[in-house]
Amino acid sequence: MKVIIDEQDDLISVKEGELTSIIVDKIEPLLYSSGKVIQEIKFNDEYLNLEDIEASCADKNYKDSDTLNIKTNPLKDQLLLILENIGGCLDKAEEDAIEISENILKTDNKEALNKLATWCGDISDLIANIDSFLSTFSVNIEGLKINGKDFQESIKDITGFLDEINTALENNDKTTIADLIEFEVSPIVIGLKEILPLFKERLDEVFSTQQE
Repeated sequence: MKVIIDEQDDLISVKEGELTSIIVDKIEPLLYSSGKVIQEIKFNDEYLNLEDIEASCADKNYKDSDTLNIKTNPLKDQLLLILENIGGCLDKAEEDAIEISENILKTDNKEALNKLATWCGDISDLIANIDSFLSTFSVNIEGLKINGKDFQESIKDITGFLDEINTALENNDKTTIADLIEFEVSPIVIGLKEILPLFKERLDEVFSTQQE
């Protein structure tokens, strides 16, 4: 199979086999080591889904006559885009928190309760994504603080507060839910927004080290 990366077809050699393995085990590590990530990938005339590459490649085996055409982005640019997306998610989480805490105490609060369930799940996913981002790319978090408290401790706190919200929800304790959102979770969300520029600075340090 011919593999074309950014219009160059002499960067990698492959034999016949299963498509997922060549992308995940061979091409992605090669690109990552050179500071690049896949932006777009086309197998013959079919664009593959980067969000779920294994499903997209299911039952596809490549042959000598096939072509895999790949376009890349600089890894750093992709990571900065991820940080930008995280910032957008934090903005939305803050806005939703205000709306939920204002409406949860109302008699007709069905919409607020539904939004609360979604909000708690979104916060959990967001925290997991931030943690994965920092650990995957070896971003130094030493000395980082949220509202004067150690970063990792604050992340543990927010997980605990979400558990308390779920318990309060089971007990129909709307006052506790509103208080936890307003006085415990929201300040951490705002604090995360404030230290995002520090993530970028420390990401710059990672790439500077790699280039030395």
